[in-house]
Amino acid sequence: MSAEEISNKERERAERATKEWEANPFMKIFKVADTDLDNEMIAFASFLVYKNDEEAKEIKIRHADDIENLLGDRVNLEMARDFLGRLWEVKARLVGKTPHVQLTQLATSPRHQRRGAGQLLVESGAELADSLHLKSFLEASETGEKLYKKLGYTEVEVLEFDIRKWGGDVDPQRMKFMQREPRH
Repeated sequence: MSAEEISNKERERAERATKEWEANPFMKIFKVADTDLDNEMIAFASFLVYKNDEEAKEIKIRHADDIENLLGDRVNLEMARDFLGRLWEVKARLVGKTPHVQLTQLATSPRHQRRGAGQLLVESGAELADSLHLKSFLEASETGEKLYKKLGYTEVEVLEFDIRKWGGDVDPQRMKFMQREPRH
């Protein structure tokens, strides 16, 4: 496959994912803009919000078999199935099809980290969950764990992933599943 064919395939996949994201009625996106920089967006977060049992019925429980369709053939499918399959199993067990708020993405521009934008976004999601009297969930890397604990999230399960099994040369990674009870 040529570089152009790969590029087109990746662009199509990204466009399809973006359309799905935008069309998802349960997705809420928050952003932080720096007003001193012509409102440049410096951070964003996305949350899935399932307010009641009826909405929670719409939750798509993913399985390892979904990997190839989601990621294509440019990844190590066996490795992705192992990691994402186990991650999705834990999520299905902990959250399932219950009403909740889930942080799905949090990103801050490297030039603007350590200024509180990430904390502001996570607080916004927690406040949304509180206003709806819902638990909130997230998956934390070691980098974000301290912030999440500060905001009232507690660890409920840890998933370890050792990429060395597939030839990687980094230490095993730990993904922590955290939850926060609503505050009234």
